[in-house]
Amino acid sequence: MSQMPELESLDRMKLEILRESLRQCRLSFNFALGSIALSTVLAFSLLFSPKGMEAKIMMAVQTIASLGSVKFAKDNQEECDRIVSLLLPQSSEVNHNA
Repeated sequence: MSQMPELESLDRMKLEILRESLRQCRLSFNFALGSIALSTVLAFSLLFSPKGMEAKIMMAVQTIASLGSVKFAKDNQEECDRIVSLLLPQSSEVNHNA
């Protein structure tokens, strides 16, 4: 009977870790999406200005920033998946078999 509180505590801790991982995944996705949107707006605003060279530079920077943001979000998603599979090994088997 003394194991039940320990198991409940462990389950609560796992749930909190999962919630935090999900929160971080959402934030990194929102960051990536926001940085892509902002740099796109800036690049297009420069594109229609008389400063053509600055627009080309901004488009190059925007492309690099977008790729970096997408890679950051993808890496974070992989880390979240790894944490979930460590905490809930049966859930990863179900997802891969589906």
